[in-house]
Amino acid sequence: MSKQLRYMGEFLSRAGVTWRVEILQEASAPFGSVGQLDFEAEEALVIDWKHTDKEAVICGSEATLKLESPGGRTYEDLYTIEVGRIRMDVYRENALYWSGALDPEFYEEPYEAYNHYVVTLTFSDFGILDRLKYNLSGMQTL
Repeated sequence: MSKQLRYMGEFLSRAGVTWRVEILQEASAPFGSVGQLDFEAEEALVIDWKHTDKEAVICGSEATLKLESPGGRTYEDLYTIEVGRIRMDVYRENALYWSGALDPEFYEEPYEAYNHYVVTLTFSDFGILDRLKYNLSGMQTL
C-alpha cells in the first residue's frame, strides 16, 4: 500500500508567500476525488520546533493545522486510524518545507456547532515514533 493524496489546499501568508498543504493517506488505489481544505483565517498552520541543545542530533517539531469543517465529523476518518497511516506535506512556494505524520491522539472535534467549526489536526515529524511498534529484528551487536 502506498500513500495517496486525500486532501489539499493553499493559502497566502501575510508576506504574500503561497503555502500548499497536502494530506496523504495509505490506500491501495487513488481516491476518487481529492478533498478541498478550508483553512481557519487566523493561524491556519503553525509549525513549532522544540528547544534542543546545540549538540543534539535531532530537533523534533509539530505542525498544527486549523481547518474549517464544512459539516459534522468531516475529518472523522483521519483520527480513526493507526499511527503513521496519514502524512502531511507542507510546500512553501512549491518547495517541500515540512513533512510529518498525523498524531491521532491530539485530534479535537468540538461539538458546539453543526457545521463550519474549527477542527485542529496535529502532525509530528518524530513524535509518533514513540508509539510505533519496533520488534528489534535485524539488530546486531558490535
